[in-house]
Amino acid sequence: MLTEYDEKGDFIQSIGEGLFAHPHGLRIDADDNLWTTDDGSHLVLKLGPSGNVLLVLGRINTAAEANWLFNRPADVAFREKRRHLCRRRLWQFSGREV
Repeated sequence: MLTEYDEKGDFIQSIGEGLFAHPHGLRIDADDNLWTTDDGSHLVLKLGPSGNVLLVLGRINTAAEANWLFNRPADVAFREKRRHLCRRRLWQFSGREV
């Protein structure tokens, strides 16, 4: 679960209850979306600012290093409008959701 506080330390919101097995990384993109990596469930999630799931990359609890599957993803990096996911390999996608 992720919790958000304002600059005074006052609670704003909690999001992601029950989404993570072993969360590892968190990045915020230019549109304030949250990108999380979970090396327990082998997923990368894109969450909107209010916590709704916008995109799921990988297959839950399926570790692999082929095609669109991940093995313990650790981080997400952004470059221009293309997203790159990193761990032992570089994987690029256009960022266009279906």
